[in-house]
Amino acid sequence: MKQQPQSQPNILFLATEYEGGMRPYAYTIIHNTWNEHSHAVVVIKDEKYKRDFHNLDPERVHFITYPKCKLGKLWFKIQPTALITEIKRILKEVHIDVVYSLTGELVLSDFIKPLQKKVPVLYTVHDAIPHETKLPLIEKLKERYIVLKPQQKLLSRTMHKVTNSKAQFEYVSKHYTNSKNIFYAPFPSLINDDIKNGKTEVPETKGVTNYILFFGNIHLYKGVVLLYRCYLEHSELHKHKLVLAGNGIYYFQRPTSKEGVIVINRFVDDKELADLFQKAAVVVYPYISATQSGVISIASFFKKPIVLSDVDYFKEVAENQPGVTFFKKGDTTHMARAIKDALATQVSSERIYTDIYSRESLTKSTAAIIHQLIEQPK
Repeated sequence: MKQQPQSQPNILFLATEYEGGMRPYAYTIIHNTWNEHSHAVVVIKDEKYKRDFHNLDPERVHFITYPKCKLGKLWFKIQPTALITEIKRILKEVHIDVVYSLTGELVLSDFIKPLQKKVPVLYTVHDAIPHETKLPLIEKLKERYIVLKPQQKLLSRTMHKVTNSKAQFEYVSKHYTNSKNIFYAPFPSLINDDIKNGKTEVPETKGVTNYILFFGNIHLYKGVVLLYRCYLEHSELHKHKLVLAGNGIYYFQRPTSKEGVIVINRFVDDKELADLFQKAAVVVYPYISATQSGVISIASFFKKPIVLSDVDYFKEVAENQPGVTFFKKGDTTHMARAIKDALATQVSSERIYTDIYSRESLTKSTAAIIHQLIEQPK
C-alpha cells in the first residue's frame, strides 16, 4: 500500500552521475535537505561511495551500480532499465511530493516527460550555456551526442528548473520560456567529511610545499593550458613549483620535472585534498568559461589565496572578497602578475566560505524552493 503524505515534504533525490564534482554537490544537498521521509536513488561507479550515506536510513537510499564493461555502459546510457524500474517502484510504494534531479540525469532524458506527469520534477541546470572552447573532432562528437543532445531534451521538457548561477538563471529564463518555474539557489559547498577529515598524503607532492596549484577535472575551458604556458613564460614564478592535479586530457606535451611542473593526471581522492591544498601557497583557476562551479569553496575552506580569471560567474561569487585576485581571462601576462601579487600578500580567502557557502543559507534556499513547488496548484 502506498504511504500517505507527511507534514515534511517527501523528496526523492536523483543522482545518476555521482562522481567527480557532482559527488560532493549531490552529497551536500542531500544531507542538508534530508528528512525522515526522504528517499534517494544514486548511481555509483565505486562501491566505496556507499559510505557517503552511512548516517542515512539504508532502506531509503537505493543504489544502482553502473556497469563496468563498455557494452554495458553504452546500453545503460541508452536504456537505463534498472534505474527507471527503481524510480517507478518507489513512486508506486511511497507518496513523493517532489523528485529532485541533482546531477544532470542525462540518461533519463527520454523518461523525464512521463515521470513529471506523475510528480513535479525539480531539474538542476548545470551547463545550459555552452563552454567557449574548441574541442578536437572526437571530443566534439562525444560532447554533442552524449551530453548536449540529452541535455537539450531535458531543458526543453522539464517544467521546474533550478540553477546556481545568476547569469545562467537569466539565460534559462530567456531561452526556455516553456518552464513553469525557474529558481535560483546559491551553489553548495563541495566540502564533505572526507575532505574535512582526510589525512591521506598525495604521493606526487611528497616533500613539496609552497606550490602554485590547479585542481579539478581537466577540460579545455578550464584554461589549464594557459596556466602551464604562463608558468613557463614567467621565470619569476619558478621559485614555486606548479602542481596540476586532476584527471583528463591535458592538451600539451607532458612536462619534465626540470620544468618545475608536477602533473597528477588521475582521480584525486577526497581524503587527499587536505594534504594537496594545505601545502599550496596559492590556488589558481584560469577558466576561459564558467557557468557555475563549486571549486572556490574548496580553496576558501582551506583559507588559501585564490587567483581567478574574470569570467562572469567568478566575479558574481568572489568580487571584492579578501584573498581573491582577478586577472583578465586568457591573458598570461596579467595572470602571472596576479599570481605574484597573491604569493606576496598571502591573504586568506576564508571569508568567502563563511559568507557564501554556509549550511544555513543552502538549507533555507532549498527548503523555500521545494515548499513553493509543492504549494503550487497542480
